[in-house]
Amino acid sequence: MTAPAATMPADAVLSVRGLAVDFATRRRTVRAFSDRPLPAGVVEDCLRTAGTAPSGANLQPWHFVVVTNPAVKHRIRLAAEAEAQLKQGHRISARDNYLRACNYHRSSEFFLHANPDDPRPRTLAPTPGGSAARG
Repeated sequence: MTAPAATMPADAVLSVRGLAVDFATRRRTVRAFSDRPLPAGVVEDCLRTAGTAPSGANLQPWHFVVVTNPAVKHRIRLAAEAEAQLKQGHRISARDNYLRACNYHRSSEFFLHANPDDPRPRTLAPTPGGSAARG
């Protein structure tokens, strides 16, 4: 037998709803990370909290692994990017895509600067409006 659900007053529900919407709309994805270590216990606390997330039949089938080795982190990232590329229908791995892009940019830079009369390899200067203009 389950316990009866707790009820909240309507104004409290609206207040919580407003906080949740505000929090969700201000959430940002972080793609730049610090290499500084976290204080002891922070990761464990986060994982303990994440492990309490609701799941089907309240089984919490989560598996967490803390990876601290930079080489292993890099290999995981390459594998994840390759999988994402394949799921999007691309037939080239993320690693190969990255290498092609690096070679392209390195080559284009070489060819642009090979001709001193070419006006294209100028620096980009920011304009007051925030966009960049050639100059």
